[in-house]
Amino acid sequence: MKLLSNMSLKWFFTSLIILAFSGSANSALILDTASSSSNGSFSLVNHRFANYDPLGQSFVLVQSANKLMVGGFFVDINPHLAPYLSITTSIVSGAGVGGTVVGSLTHILSDGFSGLHMFDFSRLGRLSAGTYTAVFASAGTGRGALRTTGVDDPNSSAYNIDGLFLGVDPTDSRLDFMVRVTAHSVGVPEPSSIALFAVGLLGLAFARRKVHS
Repeated sequence: MKLLSNMSLKWFFTSLIILAFSGSANSALILDTASSSSNGSFSLVNHRFANYDPLGQSFVLVQSANKLMVGGFFVDINPHLAPYLSITTSIVSGAGVGGTVVGSLTHILSDGFSGLHMFDFSRLGRLSAGTYTAVFASAGTGRGALRTTGVDDPNSSAYNIDGLFLGVDPTDSRLDFMVRVTAHSVGVPEPSSIALFAVGLLGLAFARRKVHS
């Protein structure tokens, strides 16, 4: 009975430690321009008048994060140009589409697709705090288009290979692409989590001492 009691104490305090660490990661909405109403779109293609592939939208991680999810609002507008709608989404460091590539994913979307499509970048693991850019491309086929919104997010900017992207006309109000970014923060544990961790450690030490006594 005494052994069972000591084992129970160990499990209890171990559970406190696990709870302390599990509570330090919270899902957060990093950027959401996709919830705004659309006022147009740009085909992911380059021609002699403008460069529309790739297109990017920057976002900021205020602290380290993992389980990154990134999505864009895509539209299949030129089904005759390619056999299928292929979208490649990359995460690059810094603001702009020319940064170092952290990771890339390619998805094939259904014919006639129109809507928000998310890419799971969880495999990248923990990302440091800082500025990143979600970069969208369709291999220059022009079949896919990225929706735009007239709402300008003060913490995010739209880009193409020439730099800041302002649309066809520099006075155009379509300043942001419709993009959503979520992640789990893995920053410094909250005071309550630290307290749980400390209690768990002290409890384990106490239970171990009772066993040896």
